[in-house]
Amino acid sequence: VLGTKVGYTQGFLENPTYSRVCNQDTGHAEAVMIKFDPKRVSYLDLLEVYFSQVDVTQVDGQGSDEGPQYRSGIYYHTEEQRVQAEQV
Repeated sequence: VLGTKVGYTQGFLENPTYSRVCNQDTGHAEAVMIKFDPKRVSYLDLLEVYFSQVDVTQVDGQGSDEGPQYRSGIYYHTEEQRVQAEQV
């Protein structure tokens, strides 16, 4: 992994703050974008790590982090990534 960028996705408020997202009135979910070198680690490898750590069946949260801003999701940049995510 070459780097990460954290923020929010899927909401309707431009440039939301953490406190606004926690108020659950912006529609956002917390997100992380991962920059990686596909010559060193594949997208499929990243998906496998994700699914080994995240319970996608838990609605609106992970562990003790509860609320719609903690819902699980996978976002992709290419059609190939979409297909791989759906297959895993």
